Amino acid sequence: MMIAKPTWRAVATTAAASLCLTLAACGGGSTGTTSSTAANCSGETPGVTASEIKIGAMSPMTGPAAEHFLGFQDAVKARIDEQNAQGGVNGRKIVVVSGDDQGDGARQVTTARSLIQDQQVFAIVATVRNDTMFPFLKQNNVPIFASPSVPAFGTDRNAFGISGAFAPNATSTAIADFMKAKGVTRLALTAHNTPGSTGGAKQAAVAAQAVNLPVGYSPTDIPVGSFDATATALRIREDGDDGLYSPLLASSAVSLSSALNAQSVNLKAKLLTGIYDPKVLAQTGSALEGAWGFTTPMKPLELDDPAVKQYVKVMNERAAGWVSSPHAGYGYVAADLFIHGLQLAGDCLTRENYVNTLRESDGYDGNGLLYEKVQFKPGLTDNGNPPSCNWFVQVKGGSFTPEPQATCGQLVKTG
Repeated sequence: MMIAKPTWRAVATTAAASLCLTLAACGGGSTGTTSSTAANCSGETPGVTASEIKIGAMSPMTGPAAEHFLGFQDAVKARIDEQNAQGGVNGRKIVVVSGDDQGDGARQVTTARSLIQDQQVFAIVATVRNDTMFPFLKQNNVPIFASPSVPAFGTDRNAFGISGAFAPNATSTAIADFMKAKGVTRLALTAHNTPGSTGGAKQAAVAAQAVNLPVGYSPTDIPVGSFDATATALRIREDGDDGLYSPLLASSAVSLSSALNAQSVNLKAKLLTGIYDPKVLAQTGSALEGAWGFTTPMKPLELDDPAVKQYVKVMNERAAGWVSSPHAGYGYVAADLFIHGLQLAGDCLTRENYVNTLRESDGYDGNGLLYEKVQFKPGLTDNGNPPSCNWFVQVKGGSFTPEPQATCGQLVKTG
């Protein structure tokens, strides 16, 4: 069943005068605005003083998944440093505290607890391979910003997806529409045994069904990291699949693409996540030639676009070497969204006020860097609408060539 594509409403936040009772919570000023839903501006707020705000940045920095998330924390710090160079937000500078979750579920909880209880951070920006920390974050109303790859981004008011909400009952047909446009008649789907990867494959299967694109071989046990993908490639050919979508980490996707080439499995389109990175191309030779990827919620870096140029400028100045890293884009936008929330919440900075004010807003576009506006007000989920667009890029001659524009699909029910 198709769901009408949402319309975007202008950002609307209600300003209300506040009497800030302590410098620790409110910074002693009265020039900012606060949400009308925030009734209390008194008492100490974790991570907030009159002069600074502390935020945690969490991603795998060690362990087998670390190489796939390089650049995330560098980009977070680059965006924060740029804001601090402009005076911070409402007179407060932002301090970043790093956390290493090693890509492990148990470690994610331990790291989150350390950041919140020991380091006393106000909020967290993160990469999310697991969802074990979210009950603790919800219990403490800690704002969390990440790609909306787990259910909390559709249900928990404190969880803000940088490109929209997670909708367990809805997904976009953009990928399926793109595959059909490329002539695919039977789609293989391969995934890791992780919530984010299997969830992406399941949503792609529902979208394919909605546009009458048959789904073929669909394993959900693809190893994380480089592996011998010969057996997987042969199964795809034996199944008669002529298209592939793989929500995998980059090294796994490269292994699969190499095996498909080696076994002469000719596909009309193979779409691989995590490959939109010149460093990946430099390390893989011709293994990805002809393959398709897609960008983070950001516009492709190859575009002649003012917002893209600003991103490249900031990254080159403050995080040299990471400008093209896929997860750098996620980190940069997550930090930008956190800053956007601070600007909306105003001088009276409590977690309750922050969450309520940002949750009442819509129309966020990352200062033009996103190719689809995000709403945080209730929509198809309590937290808004899921993303409906992707911007696809193809590997040609060892570099990326973007499509002329983003592909936007219809939102369809998944259950």
